[in-house]
Amino acid sequence: MLSTTRWAALLFSVALLAACGGGGGGGGGNGPNPTPDTSGTDFNTLPKGSFALQLNRSGSGTLPGDQAIYVQLINIMPDKITYAVIDSSHHVVNGPLGNASLGVIKNAQPNMVIPSFKLSELLNKNLILPGDGKYYGTRIYFSVGKPLTMTVTNNNTGYIQPNIDDPADPNYATPYDWLEIAYDGIPQPANPALATVAFGMNITQVDAFSIPLSYTLMGVKGTSASRGITLGSNSSSGATTRDDVMRLYSKNVSLPFQDLKQVVNGQIVRLIAPFHSSAFKPGGAYANYFDGYVDQVWNYIAQNPFTVYDQINNVGNQYTVSADSNNNLLIYRNNFGPFLMQKPSTYEIFSNSGHLQPGGMEVNAFGAMLSGALNRHVATASTASWYQPSAFYQQEPSNDWAKFWHQVSVGGLAYGFGFDDSANQSSVAILPADENPLSLKVNVGW
Repeated sequence: MLSTTRWAALLFSVALLAACGGGGGGGGGNGPNPTPDTSGTDFNTLPKGSFALQLNRSGSGTLPGDQAIYVQLINIMPDKITYAVIDSSHHVVNGPLGNASLGVIKNAQPNMVIPSFKLSELLNKNLILPGDGKYYGTRIYFSVGKPLTMTVTNNNTGYIQPNIDDPADPNYATPYDWLEIAYDGIPQPANPALATVAFGMNITQVDAFSIPLSYTLMGVKGTSASRGITLGSNSSSGATTRDDVMRLYSKNVSLPFQDLKQVVNGQIVRLIAPFHSSAFKPGGAYANYFDGYVDQVWNYIAQNPFTVYDQINNVGNQYTVSADSNNNLLIYRNNFGPFLMQKPSTYEIFSNSGHLQPGGMEVNAFGAMLSGALNRHVATASTASWYQPSAFYQQEPSNDWAKFWHQVSVGGLAYGFGFDDSANQSSVAILPADENPLSLKVNVGW
């Protein structure tokens, strides 16, 4: 979520490992590509696991501000922050996507502002990232019109990320979005054929939407995956610009989800997820949006105890669910328990917090599943429906915010709420542990 500080302990790789068991565009930014020097580095001499990051502009909208797209790549290591810069004295030849700029991973210093570079500074819009760079808790931020102000903490173990809930934040008026990556291409000591952390990544609208992003990931053995929101003809969204996507949003969501815009100087900077809106917080106009449905679900479970598994086709961990006389859910995981769960509030359903995550791996894992069923309005249907996307969002109340991002994303896969990975509906893509990345093509839309 978007809030204050990202710390070293909050590694995206943990979530990816737990989950394991686009279209092209025109030029990006302004100005010509830089003229490379003659000291080219052959791609084949770089550390094993190095890969090409290609950044393309997509969409036909006019960029605001200085009409440039800025890029900031930040890694959260266990004991420090690192970031990527362009090595302006070298370029790479024979790369997977042609000649490219050379990327270097540098150690951050306490209290420094994370440096940025413009998309237009990249040779052929390509950046070669080193295979020994160690991409833990990594985010690649894209901002339009100006770089983001993100300051490293004084102990160099975290950084202050943008806060969309604070109008005084220096980044509040800047459109931005990001990708998340986890990757450590260094071979495992016990099994040199496997990477330490398999390459995995995702796009998210869990907190907000500001820039349409999409990607195509290619592994060295031919594995590929595409995710995100594409623009143009035959695109996932059917839209040609970022503003078109926002208009489509307004047309396709119900009244409670209409007013989720953050506007600065008459311009929509972003759409925000329901739990960031005062309308869905306690005391807000829609603070009770899910409450009646939750009552219905709890009453149903009291009369209809059930068993559900955490994987499709009755595979994986088994959860047996009933209710006690105090209207708490009684949950047994693989016959171990019981664990208690109270009714969640509307805010807790949208934010996937509170009573849906009461503490302890066993009950929290069920809380993630139940959160998916509540957001998608399938909690009182057969448990098979918990894993059938065709059954999702067919009745109100449901999470129209998440529903829309699935509608406009490649393959219907999106991260519209925190546990959208339940039933494998998220935008996460993970390469096999024995297959390093070859290239990552990212389209930055407007």
